[in-house]
Amino acid sequence: MAGLRCDGMYAVRSFGLKLEQDTEIYTMTVLLQRSPLEKPLQEILAIPRPSQLDDWKLYQMMEEREMQRVGLREFIAWKMKQEEARIELEH
Repeated sequence: MAGLRCDGMYAVRSFGLKLEQDTEIYTMTVLLQRSPLEKPLQEILAIPRPSQLDDWKLYQMMEEREMQRVGLREFIAWKMKQEEARIELEH
């Protein structure tokens, strides 16, 4: 198993544990049912919407303008932190 991901509320419908005699490795099977109140994964993956991306770009522009008013030294430090955060996020 490479990882575990939770995309909402689910009910456990059944589960089982099986031992492979040849390898002595256990395999667990879990059957989940998504709660009817939870959004389907396809809807979750559609976020952010284009309008939200536009709003985010506008916010970033406004934030940068405000930081420029603080002073050159503070602006450069802020810009460097922004770049470090962007690089960290990509990794």
